[in-house]
Amino acid sequence: MSTITNQANFFQISFHAIRKKSLITTIQDLSGKCTQSPQEINHIFYTYYQNLYSAADNPIPEDIQAFLNNLYLPQLSTEHKTLLDTPLTINELQSALDSMPLGKAPGLNL
Repeated sequence: MSTITNQANFFQISFHAIRKKSLITTIQDLSGKCTQSPQEINHIFYTYYQNLYSAADNPIPEDIQAFLNNLYLPQLSTEHKTLLDTPLTINELQSALDSMPLGKAPGLNL
């Protein structure tokens, strides 16, 4: 077999494995009833996201600001911001490349 054929087969097997893991076969609706019908599952998702993104609850901007003001969101110090904003050096890049295992590629291990 050619390399291209092997790569295509690997991709197809990987794709099907990922798809099988992410397939939703059963879902429960708001009333608690479980269904396995693909059409009903699609309808439940459609209804859920339609309600989620509808503008039925028009929040007041002051309420949003009050909520955000009460959150504790950690912040970076000025020193850390400066460190993260500096460009990478050749030595840092080389060190990162050297730490990667040989014969391995980033991505899923299927």
